[in-house]
Amino acid sequence: MAGHACSFLQMIDLKQELTQIKQEIKQKETDIDAIEDQLIDEEDIKRKQKLSVKLNRLQQRLKDLNHRYDKIVDAAKEPAAKRRKTLWSNAVSVTPINYDTDSTLLRIPSDYLKGSGLHQGDLLMYCRQGFQDQMRFMQETVIRDSHIGWVLGPPGAGKSTTALAFAATLHQWPVTWIHLSTLYPPYCIRIQNGQKQTCVINYASIDDILPEDLEEHLLIIDGCLQNSNQSHQNVLNACNTWVANNRDQRRLLCVSSLAARGKTKLHEEREFKITTHYVYSWTLEEYYAAMEHREFCDAVRENLDASQAESPKEMIDAKYFYAGGSSRYMFDSSTEQVKELIEEAVGSIASFERQANPGYSTSSSDVVHRLVSIYPLEDRKRLFWTAVSAYAASRLAASLTPAAVRNLYRSIDLIGNPSIAGWFTEALFFSGLQHGGLKVYDKEGNQKATWAAESLLRFDPKSVPTLETTEQWMQPSIWNQGGYDAVYVDKSNKSILLVQVTRAETHSFLIQHFANFVNGLLTSNKDMKKPSVRIAFAVDRTKARNFKISTVSGQGSLKKYGWREGKEKDMVEILGVDGL
Repeated sequence: MAGHACSFLQMIDLKQELTQIKQEIKQKETDIDAIEDQLIDEEDIKRKQKLSVKLNRLQQRLKDLNHRYDKIVDAAKEPAAKRRKTLWSNAVSVTPINYDTDSTLLRIPSDYLKGSGLHQGDLLMYCRQGFQDQMRFMQETVIRDSHIGWVLGPPGAGKSTTALAFAATLHQWPVTWIHLSTLYPPYCIRIQNGQKQTCVINYASIDDILPEDLEEHLLIIDGCLQNSNQSHQNVLNACNTWVANNRDQRRLLCVSSLAARGKTKLHEEREFKITTHYVYSWTLEEYYAAMEHREFCDAVRENLDASQAESPKEMIDAKYFYAGGSSRYMFDSSTEQVKELIEEAVGSIASFERQANPGYSTSSSDVVHRLVSIYPLEDRKRLFWTAVSAYAASRLAASLTPAAVRNLYRSIDLIGNPSIAGWFTEALFFSGLQHGGLKVYDKEGNQKATWAAESLLRFDPKSVPTLETTEQWMQPSIWNQGGYDAVYVDKSNKSILLVQVTRAETHSFLIQHFANFVNGLLTSNKDMKKPSVRIAFAVDRTKARNFKISTVSGQGSLKKYGWREGKEKDMVEILGVDGL
């Protein structure tokens, strides 16, 4: 009897513990749901990281509780009570989206984007050629032909948002979306029969969200860093196994950066039907075309803030200096945010020489991809990498030798973007200035001086700073600074040299811009009275003899500094520099 009494009492204790565990499980599930909602809505990076850590702890505790619950049930030989069977939130209805190949604009409501790990709020997309090509690849190669698809491209090309747009318009197929990051846990979405569910999981729970039914299903992994992140690799392995178990009805699409895949084996690609599609950076012409649509222009106008321009073309030209080929930089971030992102990216470079030598490679993990734009060469079988923008190029040039700068831009003519050629010339000038100096020659080929800078002061021409040193080379940071690209100030000798750098054979002379700088400098530096002012056009040494100044404006602006009105063109120095 004593033994039976003991078993009975143990049973009572087990049931009491089960009740306590069920209560804690319920509370932990409620807490997890609340934090998942906060993570989805939170935009502050630091708060998201803290929430992610808290979520991981709660999910681990929930897993431990479930494990303990199962052990008690087994010990008591009772059927398991109903526990949480899914990590998914309650389903909500989403408005069906229709896509037409002739469409130029496509709107994705915030209902689809919430919880995706991407854009917050409604998203209006311009259907450029790269968008159309990716949509066709996903529909024909992945869905129709049952290939495992990899969509690769630089940040800001639009590959992730295009993949999500495809999921939103694929009415006949259920879709599970998994967004991976190196900072946050996976964000997941399921779209099925006009309903959407979301969840934020830990990496160990990936199997819990993969659909087990035998119906048609598309799985999209966004942001997967294969071979360079073990957690991401584990997710990819699980998804590859999932699709391999039913290739007839299951589809897999991976979206990531160019370095994500690492080295691949051609025979394996063919055997397992793995196909890669590249998405290229935006061109200036594509930006212009997008802005021809009033609705799109109004949607992105707020972040086209690099100047006070009002016309769409002028707004794009101004922001292009900073954003370059990244539509994310162009449309989704303010100019100040773009500058901060680029500075942060430059600060994270492990090897500047490697960053300057991506060439035609598409798999280097050393390259910081936020700093590059990628375009196809004429044969469209090879890719060319270059700096994402003029601003990025100038920041890179500060740490690169002239040889490295030339390497970075060695195929600029193949890209067919004249802006890149101009950026290259300025980047080369400042690189040479800070790495060994620049030998300067007159039009006759006689060496006149060597320009060298131990440090370079970047400044906003609207607010010329007070100079702390006697001698200082300076670089304006504004996108369309007219008239000059570099300034040298020698306070002890009260002299100012303003330099216009160009690769052209002719150039305009906008005197008013030079005068505005000198006036601002003297206002900020009261000790510089009656300085001598020199103005020079710096061109490649081979072009110096035949270089011409075309139009001139602002005559008389420098009169108080000794420049004869109407004769300014004759007072300008034409100087040759090797290698520009």
